[in-house]
Amino acid sequence: MDSKVIIAIVVVAALVIGGGVALVMMGSSNDEKKDVVTYYGNGGTYDGKTSMDSTMPTVMGNIFTNGEKTFTGWNTKADGTGTDYKVGAPVSMGTKLYAQWSNYKLTIQQAGYVILGLNLYITDETRTMEKVNNMTVPLSDKGMAILTYAQWDEVQVEGNKFVGKVNGFSTELAVSMTGADSVELKVSPDGKMAMVEFTYHGNVVLK
Repeated sequence: MDSKVIIAIVVVAALVIGGGVALVMMGSSNDEKKDVVTYYGNGGTYDGKTSMDSTMPTVMGNIFTNGEKTFTGWNTKADGTGTDYKVGAPVSMGTKLYAQWSNYKLTIQQAGYVILGLNLYITDETRTMEKVNNMTVPLSDKGMAILTYAQWDEVQVEGNKFVGKVNGFSTELAVSMTGADSVELKVSPDGKMAMVEFTYHGNVVLK
């Protein structure tokens, strides 16, 4: 299958959102700078600037915006063929990093994710499982994804609704998606896990 297969696993845990933003000095020159890390918006801008310099020894979070595109990380080359850098990773002064962008995304609007204290994890064939600390997940333009509710005491599927118990309390969480070509629900054999498998094309909203 040419399209990437994306697996998102939701587990019961506290949702942590946010992270520090490094103090930066705005920059616009392409001259060699050995005493700073230079970040390029690569199509994105911040306060009208297309680049910025930082003296922080760790990779900063993104503050560029690029229309409706979703930030996916940093790379040493604009086309993404260089070395990837994750936010918070050590970085040497003199390094140039270019923002990487995705045209498509999975947007999570279901308030139950936060109310029930659920965390979202995502992986595909190009990387190991990673925790996602926000409610927007970059996607390829089309493919297949699986959302999994795990570690419930018990769970059943009724149409598009998960019904079960978490820590002894009865609860339910409905699943509604737009932008997906089809949605198919499946339940794991042990009764403590449920999966939503769907194919998509373009942006997807999980309500």
